[in-house]
Amino acid sequence: MRTRFAKKTYGQRWQVETVYSVIKRRQGDALAARTYHSQNRAMRLMVLTHNIMILWRQLWGFLQSKPVPFAFAPTSFPLSQE
Repeated sequence: MRTRFAKKTYGQRWQVETVYSVIKRRQGDALAARTYHSQNRAMRLMVLTHNIMILWRQLWGFLQSKPVPFAFAPTSFPLSQE
């Protein structure tokens, strides 16, 4: 039996799997919660924490970046070999 997936939706699966992998690496791969509702709450908090970490990194990187002046330096070697 052949199942057909929507190409646009299924093509985004790799992005979801990447986010799951990042969350598991940074925050651990196990939940301490036992009930369904507690597990659901813990996962939501993990996703919220992940999003805050991304925003913090973007903001911190923006604040830390310094403009680098562009300076044209002539080459130190001769262009022609005479």
